Amino acid sequence: MQKTWPKACVAAALLALSAPAGALAQPVINTPFGQSDDTPADIDPETVVAEYTAAFNDRDVELMEALMHPGIQIMDVTAAGTEMVSEGYWAIVSHWLDHIEDPETPTLALSGWSRLDDYVTAIETSRWTSPDGSAHGQKRLTVYQVTGDGTIRRIWYYPPVADE
Repeated sequence: MQKTWPKACVAAALLALSAPAGALAQPVINTPFGQSDDTPADIDPETVVAEYTAAFNDRDVELMEALMHPGIQIMDVTAAGTEMVSEGYWAIVSHWLDHIEDPETPTLALSGWSRLDDYVTAIETSRWTSPDGSAHGQKRLTVYQVTGDGTIRRIWYYPPVADE
């Protein structure tokens, strides 16, 4: 008996074969909302993000590194689209090591938390003091994706607004 494939399978195979090779090689930079990255129940993504933020405020680069996925991606989201800012924890750690002693490096506070599967959303408030002693602050929506091993895989930063 000869096996026949459903028309949908045949169509999908033809589409895959007809796609440009470059399209197949593009990295996936987003697991769609509602499709979990299989974060186990014993990993609390909000706790991971809170620990990462506390490590940032304490300037604890070792703990920050431990909480980052090796392929972490940090992206800015603007009206023009999403732009990769940094990729890989070595790039991020080296950046922070360059700026860790800078008095204008902000401290962060998170509020307005929400969670969907392995995505955590929060309002990030940054505060810093300029060399002239003036205080500054801004707020922005930040989305974190936490993996099943309890590391931060991606961070999306939305445009900031002044904090009054």
